[in-house]
Amino acid sequence: MFVPVLALLLATPEAGLEIGQLQQSEAIRFVGLTALDAGIDPRVQRRITEGLYRHLGLRSHDVSNLDAWTAKLRQSEDLYRRGETTQAIETLRQLQIILASNETVWKESVDLLAEGLLLQGRTLLHAGQNEEAKAAFSWYFSLRPHEPPDPARYRPQVISFYENNVMIPLAQNQVALELISVPAGLSVWLNGKRLGATPITIPALIPGKHFLRLEGGMATHQEMIEIHPSKPRQQHRALLEGQNPRFEKILATWRQQLGLAPLASIITEPTDTMSSLWMAGLASGADGLLLHLVHFDAAANLVDLQSLPLNGDLSNLNTVLENTTQFTQRTPVPLEPGMETLVFGRAPARSRPPWMLMGLTATAVAAVVVGVGLLASSSESSGIYVDPRGLQ
Repeated sequence: MFVPVLALLLATPEAGLEIGQLQQSEAIRFVGLTALDAGIDPRVQRRITEGLYRHLGLRSHDVSNLDAWTAKLRQSEDLYRRGETTQAIETLRQLQIILASNETVWKESVDLLAEGLLLQGRTLLHAGQNEEAKAAFSWYFSLRPHEPPDPARYRPQVISFYENNVMIPLAQNQVALELISVPAGLSVWLNGKRLGATPITIPALIPGKHFLRLEGGMATHQEMIEIHPSKPRQQHRALLEGQNPRFEKILATWRQQLGLAPLASIITEPTDTMSSLWMAGLASGADGLLLHLVHFDAAANLVDLQSLPLNGDLSNLNTVLENTTQFTQRTPVPLEPGMETLVFGRAPARSRPPWMLMGLTATAVAAVVVGVGLLASSSESSGIYVDPRGLQ
């Protein structure tokens, strides 16, 4: 029985260390992804998170679509220059539907939507559809009130129409918006711009439709809010429906890297019925990052592990995400009693370094240590350490 264990011991980090066989199985609930090391770049974490949610089918559109959307904008301009006004308008309307969809992450995409509204207004005005052009320009102005059309790109007729019919009338009706959320302390993105955290008061908004995005841990909330000019001060209350406080607590406990016992106490809390759960942790590796995947059953028993190396430039991200999807579908190898002792994160302080064996059990490690004597330094990358002495 020690041949597979020895093979895992001798495997290189690039190969990934894992237990369990790939099979189709019932879905397990995803707690979320968290950074286990303080130095993880939040932009990198966000990119991995977006990709992970897309592969899990939890989010359809993300920032990886920006290049395709930008190409659509350029296509509409080419159609306009060739005199194909109707086709240009239709291309912009189709793109607007995608960018305004709640499935799209309302960050960088809002910049593209705003640019598309300007192009749409210009094209509609050229086609003699003045009311439709005014509507497009008005929405643009509510999103980007301090960024008027560039005279170098737009004809004087367009600039004049925009100023007289949209900018001057709407600028006189600014509204202060008090934004509160349940829970408080959520990151606020309004119209693709990060403003701070809730509760927050935005002093001067132009009436119209606005894109609100709230983020708290791995949970997000998006809604389009419409500001009316009737009241100079308004309040909006948002509920982060997707947030699972228990899951947030599990991730926060994992970040403390205190071992299995604190995690088990939260996982077994009688607040939610589930068969099993899994979560992902991002840590520093020797040549990039490590994505640690951990699967628990309902009794908080560790049943499956996998560690996937990520290149520093994330060039192998898609491959890693595919492997992550496979992790959720395989049937794990059951662990024997006494084999689930685990310490997460960096090894605890001690007189000698721990045996760093990802995906192995304490009993198996103890048996192999005698015959092999493979030692890993505690100063290397953080990860999942199996502690043969049973320390928590």
